[in-house]
Amino acid sequence: MTAPGWLAGAERQTVAVVAAIGAWSITQPLPAVVTPAALAETRDEIERLCAPASDEAAAVVMYDLVAWMQRKGLPVPGDGDGMAMLVADYVEGLADAPADLLAKAAGEIRRTWHWRTVPLEGDLRQLIAEDMALRRLAAMRLRTAASVLARPMAELGSRRHDAGAVAVVRSVMGEVRRG
Repeated sequence: MTAPGWLAGAERQTVAVVAAIGAWSITQPLPAVVTPAALAETRDEIERLCAPASDEAAAVVMYDLVAWMQRKGLPVPGDGDGMAMLVADYVEGLADAPADLLAKAAGEIRRTWHWRTVPLEGDLRQLIAEDMALRRLAAMRLRTAASVLARPMAELGSRRHDAGAVAVVRSVMGEVRRG
């Protein structure tokens, strides 16, 4: 199974569990691949992938990007304080972004930026917004699956209805609508 781009580098089990949870509905039983141990490991890995970069890690990535902008002649403040302020603005504006996605955005800016202005935080965020959203969605679905696994089986069984009872209710509802 090939990992989607936002999950690149993840463990094989993580990819399998995320794929299974992605196709799962809360009204269905959990897929067999979603064992308590696999779910716990996958949740840990996805939470790690969602974790924001440390200020230091973000600053290193953004400093390299700002230095690249200077080399390309973009209007970056030339003195150390101006450059530090621009880096600090990037770090603050992208404080919720994971380190690997910051590096991805910076690399994409280096490859594709063709304007004679400095990219704004929103320009970088736009490049990684989909990956961040997919990671957060996976984390949310994994938390939901964990809560389903944590419920006692007796509670789950008491909420399910047998097919005969559902058929009777549908029949009665149909008669009421017609009648």
